[in-house]
Amino acid sequence: MFDTLRGTSHVRVAEDTDSEHCTFIHPYRRDHLLSFVQKDVPLPTTKLVLRDALRGLAALHAKGMVHTDIKPNNILLDWNDQGGGLEVKEVQIADMEDMVHLPDNHYISGRQWGNWMWRSPEAHAAAAIQKPTDMFSFGLVVSGLPLVSRFNDDLEDMEGLITYLEDSPWIGYLNFVMANFSEDYPRRPLCLWSDLDEDLKDLLTKMMSMDPKRRITASEALAHKWFADVP
Repeated sequence: MFDTLRGTSHVRVAEDTDSEHCTFIHPYRRDHLLSFVQKDVPLPTTKLVLRDALRGLAALHAKGMVHTDIKPNNILLDWNDQGGGLEVKEVQIADMEDMVHLPDNHYISGRQWGNWMWRSPEAHAAAAIQKPTDMFSFGLVVSGLPLVSRFNDDLEDMEGLITYLEDSPWIGYLNFVMANFSEDYPRRPLCLWSDLDEDLKDLLTKMMSMDPKRRITASEALAHKWFADVP
């Protein structure tokens, strides 16, 4: 599986192996995204990093691969911060240990795939996952929002998720959450947030739909106008 990814830009795969020590040898990268964003990173650089990481994800999906564990510390970077500025030299999706090959008409289920902070709602519910699970996780990386904030979503999204989950015990929890919205605890879907750039809000809304069937693909996200000014 990894051989098909060799030479793919923005995807980190092993360059060699050490059979004596049962070790994969990967190209060195300076650090991961979670560390990088602790710096004072200008918006154009942030958008470039996210665009290139999304290119890596799109490359995986084009080959029928689902990463299943997208999170900031699985996005590795090389950069140069000498001379008073940040120069990003390489961005790659990493840690393929849980990656699976899933043709479009296949899925996996029965396990909570990925890190609990960054997994999709269907992955939390151990329901069927496919490429859209990576897109939700990538949206969480872009936004930094915890999953719980996404339960304040539009009703069509929530109903789509409930239909998708079929007979999952999580349906009872989702119905409980929806029933408890009130005047004192109103729904506040992302599409109504006023403190986000409109293009970014549109992108996040489309990547982070609670209904997996409504999420945009990695290729569609790359074509979104929020990335239009990235060189």
